[in-house]
Amino acid sequence: MRIGQIFSLFWTAILCSGCSVGMALSGQEEKDTSVFYNGAERSFVHAKVGLPDSAVQDKDGNWIDTYLIVKGNEPSAGRAIGHGALDVLTLGLWEVFGTPIEAAAGSEEQSRFVIYYDATQKIQKVDRIFVESQPVDEDANLRQAPTYPLEQAK
Repeated sequence: MRIGQIFSLFWTAILCSGCSVGMALSGQEEKDTSVFYNGAERSFVHAKVGLPDSAVQDKDGNWIDTYLIVKGNEPSAGRAIGHGALDVLTLGLWEVFGTPIEAAAGSEEQSRFVIYYDATQKIQKVDRIFVESQPVDEDANLRQAPTYPLEQAK
């Protein structure tokens, strides 16, 4: 009887851990934007922050890199373990509270950094543009694009 209870508890934990656990584990590591200062070398910035989202050269051959930085969306194993434990202890009822809590905890601040380098590949200028978060349309991929009638040959 004891083995059956342990087996049942194990499967309950597996089946009941849901959205709050996944939400706590998802996200992006915060990038260190303190390296965006005048005079910093481009290779140093790439080593600390990673490759840019886009990199273009202007007409003079100087590089312009852009980064989209998201803050406030770090994954947390501690929160995930806490949600998982509460899922097990409440037989899954914690999800009613845990999922909205994680949704509220995931407040993000997005900024677009545009970094201008000089001829020696050192930062010359940094522009920061705040980006408003847009609600995610989870059904967008399920909808088909509108079809347009082709002109009929006359």
